[in-house]
Amino acid sequence: MKKITLLLLLLVFILTSCKRPELLDSNSVVPNTKNISFYENFLDDLKSNQADLHYHYYIKDIDGNSIDDLIILENTKLSVYTYEKSIELIGEQDFFTATVRFFSSDKIDFPGIFYFTVSGGVHHYGYMTIKDNQLQFEELWSEDYSGITGEKGKITEISKDENLIRESKELYKNNKDVEFIILKGNNNTSTSAEICSYKVNSDLPNYDIKITYNSPEKVNATSLSLLKKNAIEIQHIILNDNERFTMQSVYIEDITFDGYADVLVPQQQSASGQYFMAFVWDTATNKLVYTPTFEYLPNVALDENRKAILSSRSADKITSYSISVFDKELNDFKECKSFYYYPDDENMIYKEKN
Repeated sequence: MKKITLLLLLLVFILTSCKRPELLDSNSVVPNTKNISFYENFLDDLKSNQADLHYHYYIKDIDGNSIDDLIILENTKLSVYTYEKSIELIGEQDFFTATVRFFSSDKIDFPGIFYFTVSGGVHHYGYMTIKDNQLQFEELWSEDYSGITGEKGKITEISKDENLIRESKELYKNNKDVEFIILKGNNNTSTSAEICSYKVNSDLPNYDIKITYNSPEKVNATSLSLLKKNAIEIQHIILNDNERFTMQSVYIEDITFDGYADVLVPQQQSASGQYFMAFVWDTATNKLVYTPTFEYLPNVALDENRKAILSSRSADKITSYSISVFDKELNDFKECKSFYYYPDDENMIYKEKN
């Protein structure tokens, strides 16, 4: 009898110890659901308080505590909020440039988010996370594109964390951008847009390309959107700093010579050259992929026979020519041959690179 009583007591103890825990109150802890509902009222307040609001936001747990954080990007100003019992601003950063892109990593070893920004022709790749409830940035590596020939400059590894550098380079190579959701004010009259038809090839449906500008004058484009014919946005891209110098807002050309039309957006014009941003069609995802190097190729021309991009520039007594081709593995253009010359006292210096 004592044995039966002991077994019953032991069974009761096990059952009461293993009962299902009560559900957490959603007002105290935000589950990692990737759902914007926890921030909806806050975002609605932003829209109602600023009629001309034009933000992009992204929700991700960037400190590894299973609580989603809110990243808001307005032009170049970044604000990061965390949510426990209330929404709290934990940090801001101004990148002093109109180019800010983010790369997502879902690896457990990398709580945080990688970012990419441009300043003075140098590409900076960094890492952002939250530590001790403070926003922290670390520059990982950089790549200099400011050379006079337009070729890629030296890559400089800044961080001592080889794992973060390797992950950043892998994400950037594979173009794993964060998909920001756009948040616009209801009464925004300070922006304008142009829409043009985009026929990729005969096998794919027709799309539209929408270019949004920051003013009715349509000088500085802020974003490019890929739309289905029913006006549903399927891709949104934040554009680099630019100044329109052409009649058209978009040019459709097959610049990779693969049978799929790509998209060119005017970037800037100087006394010595015209420059365009290029977005090539990716057949694996049926989306556009930004190609950073194309933006630094002056006065481009298509060479159909060699399936290459020709570029040239003459300024400051230096004349340069280059031939570039599209590299599918890099998802970018690479220079395969260049030639430039410049005077040195009474002599003319000629240099060629293969």
